[in-house]
Amino acid sequence: MSLFPDYLLATIDFITTLVHRCPKLEALNLSHCVSVCDTCVKIISDELHSLRRLNLDGVLWITDSGLLHLADSKAVHNGSLNSIWLDGFELSNSGLNEFIIRLDYATKRLSGDVDDIIYSETGHHVFGIQQLWISFCDHIEDEAIKSIANLSTLVALTLRKTHQVTPVGLSSLFITSFNHLDHQLNLRYLEHLDLSEAPGLNDSVVMDICNCCGNRLRFLTLNWCWEVTDIGVNQIIEVCNSLHQLSLIGNSTIQGRAFSEIPLKVPHLIILNLTQCNHIVDNVLEDLAVKMPNLYVFDFFGERVGGELDDICHFDVSRALGKVPICTD
Repeated sequence: MSLFPDYLLATIDFITTLVHRCPKLEALNLSHCVSVCDTCVKIISDELHSLRRLNLDGVLWITDSGLLHLADSKAVHNGSLNSIWLDGFELSNSGLNEFIIRLDYATKRLSGDVDDIIYSETGHHVFGIQQLWISFCDHIEDEAIKSIANLSTLVALTLRKTHQVTPVGLSSLFITSFNHLDHQLNLRYLEHLDLSEAPGLNDSVVMDICNCCGNRLRFLTLNWCWEVTDIGVNQIIEVCNSLHQLSLIGNSTIQGRAFSEIPLKVPHLIILNLTQCNHIVDNVLEDLAVKMPNLYVFDFFGERVGGELDDICHFDVSRALGKVPICTD
């Protein structure tokens, strides 16, 4: 008698067939395939040595066991796997921490000191995880967050719902202070950052983000981060001059007067999403829409400021941007 119910057996059989028929598979998207389990992850980890991108977001029943199989996979240890999407629903803080430690060890073993790595703009290969996405980080605490700071090759990081992480923990992603004069910048190569629904994310954390990687960031999402005030927004506009998208959905504090400086200081901005931000000064957004007609500014209702009746709305953009690019350009 099988230990697995029929629906899991069918999925395990499918994954087994897939890896045997496509052993050189480089990208695998299993997002929201709810019958994928730890056994499936073990099969993938054992067989797909060339895997570069693996999406397990929305796969609720993967536990620490499956995650550690992935960390010990050939694709991690040969430097092939560079992008991982996970759902943190069933992951413990200790399990995720151990996973990150093993990823970091594999990267260091392959490439040595990260300062010696030649980054992608030169056309050379970069070993290690470059994109990490974890939704539902409800069980994650400061310990695991501090381990993520060691993944210095990260270019894109998403950590949503870090409800148990303190401001100190979030700041540790970006700056490690040894004393009041000596500090280290951690994730300084980030270009995409999403820390939505982080109660501990305040202006001090925003300052550390800006000081660490602000001038490289192209996409910054701080939705439902209620502790961010105009002080933090001012710093973002002042420092993050490469931004293409800034999303601050659900912030009920900011007035956004600094947005008037966007044409001069953030000239490449394409999307400014202020849906459910109920204290924004309307005429600032109206003037901004006039000065930058190609900029999509979304107001409290999620409608485009200065747009036509048939223009796209916030929900259209969210759906488009929410699609995970499992394959590279």
